[in-house]
Amino acid sequence: MAWTYRSQLRYGKYGANICTPVCCVVASKYILNTNRAHHGDFSEIFSAATMHNIMATCHRLYADCFSERGVNMMLADVQKYFPETVSFCEIAGMTYPQQGPDGGLKRIDCDDSKNLLLIQPLFDLISHELVVAGGGEKKAFIITCNDHTISYLFDGKGRVYIFDPLQAHILDVTQTWANTISGKDVPYSGLILTTRLSRQLPPHA
Repeated sequence: MAWTYRSQLRYGKYGANICTPVCCVVASKYILNTNRAHHGDFSEIFSAATMHNIMATCHRLYADCFSERGVNMMLADVQKYFPETVSFCEIAGMTYPQQGPDGGLKRIDCDDSKNLLLIQPLFDLISHELVVAGGGEKKAFIITCNDHTISYLFDGKGRVYIFDPLQAHILDVTQTWANTISGKDVPYSGLILTTRLSRQLPPHA
């Protein structure tokens, strides 16, 4: 099943630049919601009107605060806007596993316990999350790759959905998620979002 909305490109002069804040709002709203969206029904949490408000609000934010740069907002630009109840871990790496001694998982704990950096192939992160199923807790991966940002929404029960503000849809990709990753091995960066009461990160290697 697919839930379809208006593309970010239909939201004014800066519509092409708002994929990152839109994905951050959608991801945080998803993990904080406890209604039927947890079971794969997005029709209430992300109605057409709700998604319109998210897109329009993010366009105003970009126009007011970031338009002089003329480039997409970065994840670092929007972290300060997350609700207090949302916790995040920074992630980065290549999209596919690397061969050789440097191909393992790496985790860097920064001085601030709220700021963690996990370096791992995106393919491995998603496959791991689906295997462990998040312990029943919802998570969201916000991924920037090839100058575009999307969100992976995990229901904590073994299913994953993708939200793409450019294509403007939410799709169940539990069986096809590998096809959503770039065909080439390229760098990515992103965030893993959880609620502060249920924060769980992939284990150390």
